[in-house]
Amino acid sequence: IIQVSSPHFTRYISVGVRSYIENLQKDLSISYEQAQNIISGDLGEMDEDKVREVISTSSEDLSMGIERSISFLKAAGDAENIEEVILSGGGAHIPFLKDILSEKHGIDFSIHNPLEGIDYEEGVFGEYEEDLDSIAPLLTVGIGLALRKAGK
Repeated sequence: IIQVSSPHFTRYISVGVRSYIENLQKDLSISYEQAQNIISGDLGEMDEDKVREVISTSSEDLSMGIERSISFLKAAGDAENIEEVILSGGGAHIPFLKDILSEKHGIDFSIHNPLEGIDYEEGVFGEYEEDLDSIAPLLTVGIGLALRKAGK
């Protein structure tokens, strides 16, 4: 959670992408591969409104975790001027998720890129070099731990 342009509160809310895949399969009567493609951003011929509805329903646990965090901050008197909530991890790029959460909570949501401001050797990401924005949120915990170990 960002407050006055600085990180203010961090909370790890474990929400597995697998539950989104399973709900897409069940609710839209599609294969596992089709559901995976949707999670990756390839909706194919799927109706966007139907996909959005399933993603919204599947996001209830995540949304409740966010709401609990905001309530905790409010109770501590720290919830004024919350500007942004940052998403990271494997599910950060789930289609419509950022917008669904933004609408539900009335706060801007963005996707974290832990590689911003970090120097790294060109080519270190191999075949993923061309599409680092899509994998960067997966690296958040590892990079955070590495920076902590380095004392930064």
